[in-house]
Amino acid sequence: GVERTKTVVQYPDKLKGITIVITDYPEETGLIEIFTPANGKIRKMKATSKNMELVNSGVSISNYTSKDRSQLSFDFKGTEEFEGKSCYKLQVIDILDLENGQTEYLIEKNTYRILKITAFNEDGTEQSITTYSDFQAIGQLKGKIQPMFMVNKDLKKAKHNEIKVLKINARPDLKEENFSIEPVIN
Repeated sequence: GVERTKTVVQYPDKLKGITIVITDYPEETGLIEIFTPANGKIRKMKATSKNMELVNSGVSISNYTSKDRSQLSFDFKGTEEFEGKSCYKLQVIDILDLENGQTEYLIEKNTYRILKITAFNEDGTEQSITTYSDFQAIGQLKGKIQPMFMVNKDLKKAKHNEIKVLKINARPDLKEENFSIEPVIN
């Protein structure tokens, strides 16, 4: 029931080797561990929605569906074209966080892939826009796909981040020790 994601930065060179492990426990606050090879230290944080924006440059790869559905309000807003694709438009409101909890999803009709997520603040102003593209199958895992290119525009902070995933290794045989972060000693 525990989901873990391990990300190792490969580029740019000055960040190479930084390792981020996110442990998501069902019904509990998760854990973020960040290893920095420059000082050989591991920093641990609770995986709250506020500090999750520090991980992966503000782009959520897998946690956009991690909320309890009973805390969310859904509203179908029709259809819309996005990058030449016909999409369903879905509004989702986190009823426990009305100030920051309104998002709009564009979901491709043919594949049901989320192509764009727009987050709004309480007064309806866009806060961020995240797009997902270049979807690829993950190894031999049937039905598992991953967007290989993600762009996040933080309109509030005027920041633009792009993440290009170069390779994903499917490892169904993972064990607890595969997520241990060993300090690098220079």
